[in-house]
Amino acid sequence: MGISLLLTGEYEEAAKRFVLALMIRRKALTSHHADVAETLTGLAHVQMRLARVDEALPLYQESLRIRERVLEPDNPLIARSLGHLGNAFVSKVAYGQAKVLYERSLSIWERADEPANHELVTGLTNCGVLLWKMGVFSQAKPLFERALNMTMVLFSPEAPEVATNKEIWPPSWRLSVNWKKQDVFTRPP
Repeated sequence: MGISLLLTGEYEEAAKRFVLALMIRRKALTSHHADVAETLTGLAHVQMRLARVDEALPLYQESLRIRERVLEPDNPLIARSLGHLGNAFVSKVAYGQAKVLYERSLSIWERADEPANHELVTGLTNCGVLLWKMGVFSQAKPLFERALNMTMVLFSPEAPEVATNKEIWPPSWRLSVNWKKQDVFTRPP
């Protein structure tokens, strides 16, 4: 129910539902159960939507600790948790902390079974935006290029997702892109 309320923008009510679910899950399950981590993440998402980054951070951190304890190191849920926590640190302008988390997340996504996947595109884009904000333009550009090329592989060059990805780019780079697919991961036949 909390997720439905989150998706419909009813954040205060979603927060109440997630808090209740968290209390129930902590009593019914161990404190280190994957479902507890999922509920913490949901509550953290709500707090982020309400611009309560200081409340979201410890929730994301606890969720990550649980997932790292109960899951394999390359589990996609750990990569997602790292990305969420990184996003929260970006909101706090704690770029150094966000960079470490984004890099860990990217390393997991790059070892995933599908070399071109939506999560990797998101991770590359997030890391590129972060590096751009940090003024490290030479490191940001290749990440943007990889993300855009993967998006073109996952969709078609005319897809709205490709246009959205292009809009993230700094204006000076938009016309200098090499659209060749030779360096792009392709989907298996």
